[in-house]
Amino acid sequence: MAYTCYIELDHPIDDVVQVWSDPNNLSSWHEQFMKYEMLHGDYIQPGAQTRLFYAIVEKPTCMVKTIISNTLPAEIVYEYQTDEFTSRITETFLEN
Repeated sequence: MAYTCYIELDHPIDDVVQVWSDPNNLSSWHEQFMKYEMLHGDYIQPGAQTRLFYAIVEKPTCMVKTIISNTLPAEIVYEYQTDEFTSRITETFLEN
């Protein structure tokens, strides 16, 4: 399954990337986010791994986020892995 989502923000790209790159801001856009633990590396550097915890009512969830590539401020590619799924995400930041 694949899908595309576009979000338009009225802010300079460098400001958006700076906020997005700080794991302390995850709760601002990840619903039911509880906490994170760095497992390996620096948060957005290729190869970095972060364990993310979510308070989902049906089943509290933990997933590992692995950075695949990072060419920010242009693009970042990462994977989420749980016991139930793996999801690869490409986030592209464009300036209007």
